[in-house]
Amino acid sequence: MSKPKTFIKNNPLPGSHSLICERKGLETIDRYFAQHGIKTPKRYSCDGNRIEMESIISSPPNPLNSKTLGAKLAKFHQIHQEQYGLDYDNFIGLSHQKNTPSSDWGLFFWNNRLDFQLQLLSTHYNHLKIKIRSLSDSIVEFLNENCPPPTLLHGDLWSGNVIFTEDDFYFIDPALYWGDPQTDLAMMSLFGGFDQVTFDEYHKVHPKRPHHNKRQCLYQLYHQLNHLNIFGKSYLGGVERTITMFESKTV
Repeated sequence: MSKPKTFIKNNPLPGSHSLICERKGLETIDRYFAQHGIKTPKRYSCDGNRIEMESIISSPPNPLNSKTLGAKLAKFHQIHQEQYGLDYDNFIGLSHQKNTPSSDWGLFFWNNRLDFQLQLLSTHYNHLKIKIRSLSDSIVEFLNENCPPPTLLHGDLWSGNVIFTEDDFYFIDPALYWGDPQTDLAMMSLFGGFDQVTFDEYHKVHPKRPHHNKRQCLYQLYHQLNHLNIFGKSYLGGVERTITMFESKTV
């Protein structure tokens, strides 16, 4: 019997345990398969240097697989536990992601997401640090209003981490933790690549909550700060615009 075609991913951060975290995240998604039906590629081997996985033949997004994504993601976001975060840290792209568990969503997101990224910023961006930290109390308070229970999240749900097939899809490269489900939607909206039918199907199960757009600003800000730290000042304008939008009473 011939060996199935495989895909090999080398560690993008040599010496780190990023691939081990990736494997653990995929295993967690698999553990709840009966509840949500989301597929992940089979893993054949994984160590600190590389991971060998099933190779998936991809297809472009279409109305059927886009609708399937919305429906299954809605089920994925119905899986809950008692605390936000995770019992281990992992990675978001090329960055360390803190997941210190907490029962307070606002504090978790401020300490482990926004302020952690601010600590990584170059001194060239001290004006951003001062500005965003001046909003810390209002951010924590705002996020704790109408806050959902801790939900299983992909954590890095941009279009490159979804492999579409003709009538379904696979999740890859999760930055998994437990949090507000809207964080996944915010990432999906930030860089595009998803059909509107995906969001429409999702919101049939999870209607938008009050202040959806304002909350989305904060969740996108995390990823924008991360990109600013990794790729530099080309992301500065987006960060500044998002801060302005959050402060706007019209959002």
